Amino acid sequence: MKLIRCITTDNEAIFDNDFPDINIMKNSQIALHSVSFEASKNYLILEAGLTACEFNLTDTQPANNKVFRLTDGQFDSTNYEDFLKNFTDKLNSNLELVGKQIGTQFLVFIGQASKKATIAFKYNLFQGYNDSFSLINQLENTGGATNFVVQKNNDDNSVNDKHKAISPQEFIKGCGVLRVRPRLCGDTGDASINGQGFEIGLFTGDPHTALGLDTIPNKKISIKVARGFNYHTRLNNQPLVESATAIHQITTAGLTTNDTVEISIESHNGSHQLVARVYTALGKTDLASIPYDGLSSYFPYISIQGRNSQVKLQHGDIKYNPDPWKLSINNVVDSPSNNTHNNSIHGTMTVQPPKQPAINNNTFKLTMPLPVAQYLGFRQNTLIKKAVQVELVADSLFTTTLENDSYLLELLNIPLESYDGIDKNGKRKNILAVIPENDNNGIVEYEPNNPYFIDMNNGEMNINNIRMRILRSDLEIPLVNGLTVATLLIKCKDE
Repeated sequence: MKLIRCITTDNEAIFDNDFPDINIMKNSQIALHSVSFEASKNYLILEAGLTACEFNLTDTQPANNKVFRLTDGQFDSTNYEDFLKNFTDKLNSNLELVGKQIGTQFLVFIGQASKKATIAFKYNLFQGYNDSFSLINQLENTGGATNFVVQKNNDDNSVNDKHKAISPQEFIKGCGVLRVRPRLCGDTGDASINGQGFEIGLFTGDPHTALGLDTIPNKKISIKVARGFNYHTRLNNQPLVESATAIHQITTAGLTTNDTVEISIESHNGSHQLVARVYTALGKTDLASIPYDGLSSYFPYISIQGRNSQVKLQHGDIKYNPDPWKLSINNVVDSPSNNTHNNSIHGTMTVQPPKQPAINNNTFKLTMPLPVAQYLGFRQNTLIKKAVQVELVADSLFTTTLENDSYLLELLNIPLESYDGIDKNGKRKNILAVIPENDNNGIVEYEPNNPYFIDMNNGEMNINNIRMRILRSDLEIPLVNGLTVATLLIKCKDE
């Protein structure tokens, strides 16, 4: 039996040791006696010069690239989620209310099953009133099968949110809108704005609980539309504030040039914001805006105060983009036939509400600093994929979150009778041993109780060099620190 001790200081744990001729008998066997190394824990340091990223959602033309910078910091197993959230928010906060960016939401995450980092976006078409507002309180539908209208169930004015519709589907966190064009919003005779018109907006909380309340709590942003008053907005659950923008046209039933109001989430004035906006035949006006934190969940609501003879909202003119990551069924593959309002012609409007494009495959391109790509497990720092919705999965495991991962010792110049099944069909692989990690601090010291000998299937030979390497369980190269030692045993089959 022969004992051979191999040593390397290579930070990728590659051994290349020369020896005087070592005579190996025919059909010998080989085993790992022991191994010792320190695996470097995966961490990322972001500082000036290493944070610039850019992406293109629909093509690869540099002129259409969006450039952003990740937040500086050092990220490891204690705060890697902060990095993932920051990356997600930076991508989402650069989406603008145009083209395919409407209805798009990014997410950077670690796959539960794959344990690999994933950079992805989902995309959906506008949801309609019937698709979205499944929680209805004291509102009724009328007008026949081809002209459904939502209105109060009585001909009285009210000053609260008792008559309302709420969507249990969260509002999108990337880029999208809640958009309403009234079929009719006439003068109901109430001298106060509180007892007239309707209000659309977003709130935080349990939509099922809010349905039973007379006043919707925790309103984040909203627009109040009432005949005889300028547009009013509400921010952070504060009282309504009058804007300088007058209503242009909301009183002619069914007119396609009636004013259109929307709450959008988009890149606005250099940051990710919720924006209250109105489109009229005179143009587009931003009424108010508020920063979005990238995390909060909001739910859309429509509250009607005016009597049913004067305030009517048509189903087809109520649309919004829900969070595509929270939908049980993504409607991106549906026919856009239920998308008519937002993709219709708005008569003589100077500036029309942005439309969503036809569904098609687009080329998505993302470039990130090489250290960021390596930290996430990508071999390349420029990623390109053509699809309606994109999921970019890293090449290797996200080692920051791995605990007690195993390693492999692979011989590079000695053939062995060993195989690996990481691929679907399995294949020959010169694996000498599986090495369990036994220290979450990265120190690996492994010596099996009994050496496991593997057939070399060799003729009589002289060995003057041994090359081998340590791999992670996913066959990716680990980074190691300092001295790495592996001791081998070689014996004749009959020993």
